[in-house]
Amino acid sequence: VRASSIVFGPGAAGSNYNYFGHDDWAAAAPGPKTIEDARTIRARLLLAFEHAEIATDPAEQARLLTTVIVGGGEVAFRKAERLLEFGAKVSIISPKLVRELAALKEKNLISHIAAEYAGDLIDRAVLIIGATDDEKINALIAQDARARGIPVNIVDDPQKCDFILPAIAQRGDLVMAIGTGGKSPALARHLREELEEQYGREYAILLNILGTLRTKMEKNAGIGRDWFDALMAAGILELIKAK
Repeated sequence: VRASSIVFGPGAAGSNYNYFGHDDWAAAAPGPKTIEDARTIRARLLLAFEHAEIATDPAEQARLLTTVIVGGGEVAFRKAERLLEFGAKVSIISPKLVRELAALKEKNLISHIAAEYAGDLIDRAVLIIGATDDEKINALIAQDARARGIPVNIVDDPQKCDFILPAIAQRGDLVMAIGTGGKSPALARHLREELEEQYGREYAILLNILGTLRTKMEKNAGIGRDWFDALMAAGILELIKAK
């Protein structure tokens, strides 16, 4: 899973979420309480990613990178779709699936455990998302995940979250993330849509051009900035749009 697709931080309302990999997480319950807690979660995830990278057996690789989503509704589908975009191996725990999730299952894009939630079903997960409409089950998911040291996200309940999935506007390798600390997914979605309107596909092409030029330049920040300013002043975006 790309690091940029996940935001980690303590789960208390009003706390600051930070991008995966940073150490400056606020100390607040019930999420990671200290910087040591945060580092432990980060280290566990990095170890899983490293093991998956060197694994030669696809089944073992999938096991090491499995994200479990508990719930089979529209919210679970949106989370699954998002995680698949970033390379996660997704397993759904739910007696039933909405049509969209069933279609992903038919294409072998997700695995499915057709059962009610039970703690032993998440033992091998690297991340867990609770997306049911039952508060008691969601609370149990959060409790079970933390008992196993697995980062958990409970949809629409930031106090039970160790991480969130920010709204993403993506143009090729250009990724723009919007987070609201779980306070307003609707605002995050609105801002994402605005970014998608403002930054079109031409930015993906521009980024590829800049990346190619960067490999040919000397390692001098001043030169790179001069090249960038000259290209933008020459109207490179307009030329890309015109083609």
